[in-house]
Amino acid sequence: EMYRRMKEGTLFTRDLAGPCESVREAWGLGPDEEVDWLLGVVNCSEDRVREVLEGRERVYLLIVNTPDECVVGGQRGAVEALVESLGCQLFSVEGVTTVHCEVAEPVEHEYHDLHFFEVTPPEGVRYYSGNLGRAYELTTESAAHSIVSNALHGLNYPKEIQSAYEDGARIFLEMGPGATCTRMIGKILEDRPYM
Repeated sequence: EMYRRMKEGTLFTRDLAGPCESVREAWGLGPDEEVDWLLGVVNCSEDRVREVLEGRERVYLLIVNTPDECVVGGQRGAVEALVESLGCQLFSVEGVTTVHCEVAEPVEHEYHDLHFFEVTPPEGVRYYSGNLGRAYELTTESAAHSIVSNALHGLNYPKEIQSAYEDGARIFLEMGPGATCTRMIGKILEDRPYM
């Protein structure tokens, strides 16, 4: 059903990818102005990125991966200027959509509707929000809202992992390829006991 909704909609072909119409609307660009979006990982702390971001336009902190690694994105020149001011490295990531910041606001309702599905949470399972960085009660609406919040306001993986750890989680299973989250959890929890 989600795939059908994606095929029928324009979120991942025109709005958040391709010509990035959502970004165009958010930035007030004219029809002939191109969206030149750059996104990448920087080896810099959240506090430092937020400090240097102050007063800048069209560049965003998208994701906090670890205490010393973040994902930033925005207009190419603004991102390059931010990285230069930070004095760090940018590891560019290609082929991703323009989410985790305010440029997704023009398609907020469409994004919500794409992720609105009936949920039946099993008993005894706790769900965490990457944006809130804490557990939340899972309902049909709260699940869609959590996903939309991630798209509009970004993710803070250290807050989420630390919250789960404080709630008693000690075993973390990575379902995706590449062990990226495993690496990040190691940097977040450091010497504390976990698997």
